[in-house]
Amino acid sequence: MKKLTLYMGLSFMITSLMYFPSLAETGNKPVLKYPDFIKHIENMLPEIKANETDLMLYENKVKRSKASGDITAAAGGDYSIQEQTKTTYGTGNASTGSFYAGLNKKLIPTGTTVSTEYNYSKSRYSSLSTGLDYSTYEPSVSLKITQPLLYNFLGRVDKYAEKNAKMQLDIERIKYSENNKSIINAYRKLYFEWILYKEILINIKESISNSKTLEEKIKRQVKAGLSDDDDYQKVVASTLAYECRYEEYLTTLKKIENEVQLYLAQLPDPDKESFNLLFMESNTDAFENVDFSKTNSAKTIELAMENLNYTREVNENKLLPELNVYSQVTRKGYSEDSSSASRMDNTDYSVGFEFTYKIGNNSAESDLKEAEINLLAMKYEYESTLNDYKKSFSGYKSSAEGTKTLLKKTGAVLKALEAQLKTETKKYNQARLNLSYVIETENSIALKKIELLELKYQLIGHYIDYKDLIK
Repeated sequence: MKKLTLYMGLSFMITSLMYFPSLAETGNKPVLKYPDFIKHIENMLPEIKANETDLMLYENKVKRSKASGDITAAAGGDYSIQEQTKTTYGTGNASTGSFYAGLNKKLIPTGTTVSTEYNYSKSRYSSLSTGLDYSTYEPSVSLKITQPLLYNFLGRVDKYAEKNAKMQLDIERIKYSENNKSIINAYRKLYFEWILYKEILINIKESISNSKTLEEKIKRQVKAGLSDDDDYQKVVASTLAYECRYEEYLTTLKKIENEVQLYLAQLPDPDKESFNLLFMESNTDAFENVDFSKTNSAKTIELAMENLNYTREVNENKLLPELNVYSQVTRKGYSEDSSSASRMDNTDYSVGFEFTYKIGNNSAESDLKEAEINLLAMKYEYESTLNDYKKSFSGYKSSAEGTKTLLKKTGAVLKALEAQLKTETKKYNQARLNLSYVIETENSIALKKIELLELKYQLIGHYIDYKDLIK
């Protein structure tokens, strides 16, 4: 068991190193690029592999659907003896041996059935009264062609299984892509959330460092009698508040990293530049409307409706009676000489028709009605999905526009607070302002920096959802 665990661990690490050559480096933590992360996730997620098995099942159904066009081979034979048979030759024993072999093939494009059969029989009579033996040999080969004229005309019904399976596969391929995209999008956001919390912690760590520097400064001033002790306690309380906030964000970061590390041999750092690039892209994007008919969601429903229309047409054909015409030609022979037993000198021809009609035909009528109901339901689903699309697009666009506005305002507030801090620090150093104002402004700046990062992440999330919607 230990050997198996070790092997699995080494295998997992080797797989990760194949995808991320930088992870094999020693020393500093390697940086995991965003495209590499997504590619690795796509190859590792069991959910995606499960979706792939569903697609494989539909591909296998296409193969199964071709079964009606398979060639059927059949063969058989028998041997029988009849004793004390009275014939024109007297009383004796009669024996008969026969063999047959045939091939049957359905030509799917036309619905035509072609069958050929070879028959061979030998009969032998032994007379008990005269001692004479009498044998006959009867070989024959026939070819029969049957063509439907109403039901299954031009293979309408026969072609349905394969064409329907192929249409279902086309639908499933789009669904496969869409399902995978939805799964991956969660990890796209997770990657940028990973960066978000690392950046927040860097900012808080900087605030803690600045606060501790101020704390040491005030401590010296208190000892020198230049500041009051309550100023020092305020700075200490501010430092502790930063540290508490740091622990809260660190806990969240660890949860994210634990989730990320499920699919990695070791934990690298995310690429901060990817965050900045996607933020710039989302910030400049107009979130323009894309016609629903161009999306994969619409294509899936349209293909489904096309499939249902086709099913309805086939079910309409099933209501027709079966009228088949056929022609058959048979070459045969009859011989009492074994040396010429294979000669087939005679030819028989036959033509005819077969007519079958189901009175009531409840099964075909129900299938047609079901197809019509499903088609109507699909039309309503299209309208419902269109409405959902419009709502989602409107929501993403409004959220993006609102976030962009907040980003501008928050950035302006941050600049104002930084300018305010410079002034307040100068006044405090001149003993013209209480230290509490400086601490409060520093806290506000730290919060605004975090808010700005969170707003950038929110905009990236809206952009990812928007791109998912319009594709």
